[in-house]
Amino acid sequence: MHWGRLKSREARAAYSLVELVMILVVLAIMWAIAAPRYGNAMSRYRVEAAARRIASDFALARAQAKQTSTNVVVVFDTTNNAYSMNGVQSLDHTSNTYNVNLSADPYDATLATVPFTNNQVTFNAYGGSDQSGQLVVQSGGYQRTITLEATSGKATVQ
Repeated sequence: MHWGRLKSREARAAYSLVELVMILVVLAIMWAIAAPRYGNAMSRYRVEAAARRIASDFALARAQAKQTSTNVVVVFDTTNNAYSMNGVQSLDHTSNTYNVNLSADPYDATLATVPFTNNQVTFNAYGGSDQSGQLVVQSGGYQRTITLEATSGKATVQ
């Protein structure tokens, strides 16, 4: 009696081809649903990170100008989606030019709108900037606006 049951259980130990195909179909459907959401989440993260980086670098330029009592100029390169600050030491302390490439990881973003004259803004020794404006950065279908206030030199992300 037990031998017959044991044989049928041993024969049933593997999956059939139909069961494997069904598992693959379910996984493919789940991937089709998840992939676009993952891409959108990454674009939102990238544009938010890029906008916050620009706003914090405006604060850095403002602080450096106040600390050294000299002007600090932030120059935007819209062709390469980058910006630099001369006279501000790079984070790795290899040069006296602070550079940020927004088109590289982790940002993978573009400068959509740079409203400043000659694509540059200058922070003076009092922490103010020579002009105000709304800079727009985008990644994928998402964008964020960084507003720079001239009199205070403060930047906010919207």
